[in-house]
Amino acid sequence: MSRLAGRLWAPAVWGGRATGKASCQLLSPRESAFVSSTRAAGLRGRKHAPSREARQTAVSAAAEGAAEAGAVPAAPPVKATRARRAASKPRVSDDTGSAAAAAAAATASDSTPTPVAPSRPRRTRIKPAAPSEEGSGGGAATTTPTAAKPTRARRNSASKKATADALPPSPSLQEQPQAAPVTRPNGQSGVLLVVDGNYLANRAYYGYGNGQRLATSKGVPTSITYSVVRTLRAAIRSVRPTALAVVFDHRGPTFRAALSVLDPSSRTRAGDAAARLVQQGRLDWTDLANRLLAAEPLRADLRAVGAAQDAASPRAYLHPTAATFLPPAGDPAATTSGNPAAEPPLDAAAAGAASSRAAGGWNAEYGATSPATAEDGGDVVRMLAAALGPELAAECGLTEAVAALEAAAAGGGRAVLPPQAYKAGRTPKDEEFYVDFRNLQRLLGLMAIPPLSRPWLEADDLAGLLVQQAVSEGLGVRILTGDRDLFQLVDDAHDVALLYPRRGAASAAASAAAPAARGVAGPGAGAAAARRWDDFPFDELREREVVGALGVRPGLVADYKALTGDDSDRLPGVTGIGPKGAVQLLTEHGDLEGVWRAALEGAAGGIAPKRRAALQADWPAAQYTLTMARVLGSPGAPSGLPPREVLPDRLLQRLALRGYEEAGAVAAAMAELEMWTLAREAGPGGELWRDFGGGGPAAAGVDTGAGVGAAQGAA
Repeated sequence: MSRLAGRLWAPAVWGGRATGKASCQLLSPRESAFVSSTRAAGLRGRKHAPSREARQTAVSAAAEGAAEAGAVPAAPPVKATRARRAASKPRVSDDTGSAAAAAAAATASDSTPTPVAPSRPRRTRIKPAAPSEEGSGGGAATTTPTAAKPTRARRNSASKKATADALPPSPSLQEQPQAAPVTRPNGQSGVLLVVDGNYLANRAYYGYGNGQRLATSKGVPTSITYSVVRTLRAAIRSVRPTALAVVFDHRGPTFRAALSVLDPSSRTRAGDAAARLVQQGRLDWTDLANRLLAAEPLRADLRAVGAAQDAASPRAYLHPTAATFLPPAGDPAATTSGNPAAEPPLDAAAAGAASSRAAGGWNAEYGATSPATAEDGGDVVRMLAAALGPELAAECGLTEAVAALEAAAAGGGRAVLPPQAYKAGRTPKDEEFYVDFRNLQRLLGLMAIPPLSRPWLEADDLAGLLVQQAVSEGLGVRILTGDRDLFQLVDDAHDVALLYPRRGAASAAASAAAPAARGVAGPGAGAAAARRWDDFPFDELREREVVGALGVRPGLVADYKALTGDDSDRLPGVTGIGPKGAVQLLTEHGDLEGVWRAALEGAAGGIAPKRRAALQADWPAAQYTLTMARVLGSPGAPSGLPPREVLPDRLLQRLALRGYEEAGAVAAAMAELEMWTLAREAGPGGELWRDFGGGGPAAAGVDTGAGVGAAQGAA
C-alpha cells in the first residue's frame, strides 16, 4: 500500500516540476524513488535526509530508468520567488548529513532539468585579464569587469576634445625629480628662468587675501611684493635655474599701439584707408612694423633706458638721501604740499600715494607709472606718419593729424588724434596697485635682479628676445607666465618650455596669504603663510601640451589668433571662424597663407562659400592681427630691431644667480615692508639668500638675523 500511495501522491506534487509529465500521470517505480529522494534532500529538516548509500542507489536507479524510457522533455522554467531563490542558496553547516544532501541535490540537478529557473545575472561584462609579464601560462586565468559604456554626452565631449584627450597630463613640477642642469652639445649648461612680472603682479593683486590685501601698519600695500618674492623663491627651488630674468611692461606707448591706429576693424578713416591699401597690395603690416622699429626716436629711447638700467647698482634702488627703502618720516617727497608740518596725518591710501610719489621721484625711469601720466599719443602719430611715408600718410589722414599737433603745440591747445584700438577699454587700476608694483621692482633691483623693461616694447617681446639670446648660447629656457601669447615660444628642440598656472592657483595663493591678511602683526605675522613657500601651482608645457590646449603647434599660435581674434587685446579676426574652425583650416591648409590661397582658388580650394567670402572680406584684419600677435624673437615676427640694441651681450652673465651683494639692505627693506618671515631669511647667509644663488652660512660667516635686528632697532 505504501508503494502504491507513493506512486499516486508523488506525481501530483512533483510530476509537473520534476519530470515534465502531467500531474495525473503515474510514474515508474524508479522515477518515484528518484522523486522521493529529491524531495527528501530538499526538506528543511536535514535530519530526515536519506543516507549516502540510499542516495547513491536512488540516483543510479533514476539514471537507469531514464536510459530505458528515453530522454524526458524539459518543462518551461518557472520564475522563482525571492523566498525560493534565497532557499536555493547553499547553506554552510557542520552537519555531515546536510552537506551530503546538498551534494546529492547538486548531482541530481546536473543529470536532470532544473526545477527552478535561476535569477537574472548582473549586466557586467567580463573579459580575461591580460597575461602577466612572466608568461601567459604561469597561473590560473583571472577576469576583471570592464568599464561601463559612456553616455552620449560623454562620448560627444570626448570627440570634441580628441586631440587633448590623446595627450597625457603634464606632471606637476612638485612631482618631477629635481635634476641638475643639463649639459648641452656646445659645452654650456644651465637654464634661464624668464618670469612675466606683470602676470605675477596681477595674479597677486586680484588673488591674494580673499579681497583683504596686505599692507604695513602705516598703510603701504605689500600684496604684490610679498607674493611675487615667494613665487620666485618657489620657482627657483622647483626649476633650479642658473639665471633669472623678470620682465615688465614699460610705461608709455608701444609700437603695437602705433600700428593699432590703422586697425582695419575700427571703422575710422585711418582704418578704412589701411584696409583698402592692403587689398591693393600697397601696405604690408610686417614691413610697416619693421619701419617703426627702425625709427631713430624709438632706438634712441631704447639706448637711453638700457644704458641707465645697465649702469644702475643695487643701491641705486634705495632712497637717495636716507639710504632706506621707504621714504623716512618727515620727507618732503612723502607729503602732498612738500611741507610736513602743514600736512594732516595720512591714512592708508594717502600713505600709499605718498610712497608712490617718492618712489617715482628718484627711479621713475626704471618702473611703470599710472595711466594718468602716460603719453598723449602725439609721438605715436608722428612716428607712424613717418614710417608710412608722405603718400600713404596723407591717404590715411595722418598728415592732417600731425599738422593739428603742431598747431596745438604752438597755440597751447589740444589736438584730436586718431584712437588707438590696441588693448583699449581695459579698466585702469587704482593707485594702490602702482605703489606696490613699483616697490616690487625696486626690491628686485636691490636683490641684483634688474626689472627688465624697455620703451616701445612689451614684456612678451623682452621674453622672446631673451629666449633667442639664451638659445644662441646653448641655454635651456623656462618661461613663467599665464599669457597664452607666449605659447609660440615653446620649442622642444631647444629645450624651451612654459610654466603655466594650474587650475585653482588663485585659491591656493589666497589660502596661503590668509593668516597675514587677517591682520596678524609682529615678527611672526607671515609664519603660517611662509610654511607654504614650496606651493608652486604651475605645470610645465611642451609642444605636445600646447597642441592639446589650442589644437595647433606653437609656430601657428599667431595664425590661430589671426583667424579667431583676441578680445582681451582688441585684435580682430575673421567673421564666423571660432577656435574649432581655425584648427580645421590650419590643419587642412598649413598656415594663414595656405588658407588664403585656398580661398582664392574658389570651390577647388575646399572652403565653404560662406567662409570663403568672410576670409576675403576680413583678410586685411587677419593680416593685421597676425603681425600684432607675433612676439619679437619668434619665427616670422618683425625683425627691424636688432636684439643687441635691446639687450646687451653680457646681460645673461649679469642675470646669473650668485646671490645678492646687499644682503643686509635687502633684509632691512623687507623689515620696512613688514615681511618679517622673509626678512629673517634674507640676511647674509640666510635661507632666502642661498635660494637666490648665495653661498652657505659657513661661507658667509655672519648671523642670518643681523639685518633684521638692525632694521628693527633703527625703527
